[in-house]
Amino acid sequence: MSFAPCAPFAGLAALAGLAALVPSFGVPGVEAGIVHGLLAPPVLGAAVAAGAARRRAAGTPRHDDELIGALAAALAASAALLLGMLPRMVVDADCLDPEAGATYALAVPPGLALAAVVGLLVGRRHVEPRRAAWRAAGWVLAPLLVVVYELVATPAVFVHSLFAGYYPGPIYDEDVALPSSLVAHRALLALVFTAACAFALSEGPRRVGTRAGLRALALALAGLFAVFTARSASFGCRVDVATIDAALGGLHASPQCVLHHPSELGAAEVRRTLAECDAHVRAQSRLVQVSLPGPVHVFLYRDAAEKGRLVGARETYVAKPWRAEVHVQREPFPHPVLGHELAHVVGGALVDNPLHVPGRLFGLLVHPGLTEGLAVALGGEGGNGLDAEQSARVLLELGALPGPDTLSGLGFLGGNAHAAYTAAGVLVRDRLESAGPEGLRADLRALRLSPSESALRALHARLRAVPLPEGALERARVSLLDRGYLGTRCVRRRAHLERAESEAAGRHDLAVALRCNDAVRALDPRDPRAPARRVIALAGEGRLTDAEQALSEIPADAPAALRARLHRALADGYALSGAFGLADARRHLDAASALPTTEEAARALDARRLAFGAPVAARTVLREALAESGRHRRSGVALGASLEALADELPLAAYLLARRLEAEGAFVDALAAMDRAERAGALPTRLARELTRMRA
Repeated sequence: MSFAPCAPFAGLAALAGLAALVPSFGVPGVEAGIVHGLLAPPVLGAAVAAGAARRRAAGTPRHDDELIGALAAALAASAALLLGMLPRMVVDADCLDPEAGATYALAVPPGLALAAVVGLLVGRRHVEPRRAAWRAAGWVLAPLLVVVYELVATPAVFVHSLFAGYYPGPIYDEDVALPSSLVAHRALLALVFTAACAFALSEGPRRVGTRAGLRALALALAGLFAVFTARSASFGCRVDVATIDAALGGLHASPQCVLHHPSELGAAEVRRTLAECDAHVRAQSRLVQVSLPGPVHVFLYRDAAEKGRLVGARETYVAKPWRAEVHVQREPFPHPVLGHELAHVVGGALVDNPLHVPGRLFGLLVHPGLTEGLAVALGGEGGNGLDAEQSARVLLELGALPGPDTLSGLGFLGGNAHAAYTAAGVLVRDRLESAGPEGLRADLRALRLSPSESALRALHARLRAVPLPEGALERARVSLLDRGYLGTRCVRRRAHLERAESEAAGRHDLAVALRCNDAVRALDPRDPRAPARRVIALAGEGRLTDAEQALSEIPADAPAALRARLHRALADGYALSGAFGLADARRHLDAASALPTTEEAARALDARRLAFGAPVAARTVLREALAESGRHRRSGVALGASLEALADELPLAAYLLARRLEAEGAFVDALAAMDRAERAGALPTRLARELTRMRA
């Protein structure tokens, strides 16, 4: 048995150590899997091929031992990569995540094993080691062409590769679960790996019948691999439009859009979504003075889990401008991000490269600031119920508006995503308004986002004059707690724990929810959001004494809007604990009212005060309808029927019924409930104003 020289393994360890300087790349998981899967297999394949060629030139091949040596080299390469990550793994031991580790284990070591066998087969056919090494590296890298094809020519944003492992889609989609498709793809790899091993063994000094049998086995396994690969869409390993349409079941078109939607979507919602899509496309096309060559295809999934399973990017909305496609999950009308994703397609018409995405190398190396800034500029959204200019004004007031120099490359991912998107959006919109579509097209071609100092000062002066609604600053302080993909410690581990916490809270498993919450708090003790979720969970499950204690531990400098939300949760908990809790419920409502808050939060407080003063027979129904979390929160047909029974007597019941019906898309019934609310009596000013907005 003969190993390749030690230099490649030292190089792989150094590679892993260098990548580990970025914390997310220093523990086994998605990021490390991408880097190691791209770079380690060709290095290993080349090293094994060179060694086999040297032995062939020397006339000393040992065929059986060579295969064992190649597999041992793959094992040594895997160990070298782990060794390179070891210092970071020790420092960030609490970032180690079982799910991310399993994803890495399925992605990287199998690819290394196959690369080693391919290197051996290539090396046996050459006597010149350098040529063997280059050819082996070429064979290992060739399947990356399939990866590029899948990303460009299909709707998928995730890809599997025999050697390079697994790419889950947008890297800032933090909650990447271990996909079943990766397990299926590694089963396919096992077929081709076994075939390669059988072929390698057939080349030894064996009887003719044995060699023929091994080669027949190799061909049979290769044939099975080809058959299953052709049907890999049924295993979730690859995606095409037909597969998605079969899963969704519905297809309708309008002049500007083709909607691929769940079959159970009602006709009214289909018409409404198509009308919304048409309106966005027309308005954005006028703004940049372009005409799309055909309709935009909108894929509307039932939920994030279905989108993640079918195309990837579970928690991230996706657009593919070169395919005129957007992929979003179903949301209440108006859809909060449909306009943004459509803007990627419409704005892409200003970009000259084949992918219609601002960036280098034909758009493959994306410029994130220009890409997302263009979408924000055309979509107009700014988050937190504000438009982009209002959001920029808030960030400017808080000293959190990023400068143009931080909005390209990894700098875009290094801070708060909301701030980065907003800053890029106002810069692109300002350029569009000052230079017109052709001036913006020139900037996109030159990948230029930074204005002159005088233009930047003028923009900031204009933003400071933008009027803001009540509570805008407080709401922004909560959103700024997110420090972004690169700025969040143990981003994958945290996302998985928060998902588990949310799922446990949803099934009222308080013990598991609190255990996950403790683990999240340990990752970042300064972040008040995990302690806040603890208060909400305890209050929702009726553990009011514990919730009070947890509330007392919330930092005094936590955003006021967050602290007001916690007082509201405790008010709900006390109100639903019985008549004896009303005094404490009112105490927490008063505490919430004393804090700076938003119009929406103030409206929620007004509704609770009205519910507390309702007739005894109606109090429980109203409080359960208002509860935002916990075991008392009711939904579904039973609560709707209870509100329906009270709607003609109590304006709050009719108002809450109208809100529920609007959220469900039953607009005709919601309008009728609004009429009943107005007939039943006067509502507080904020609730009456919201009723007017809903009616409009």
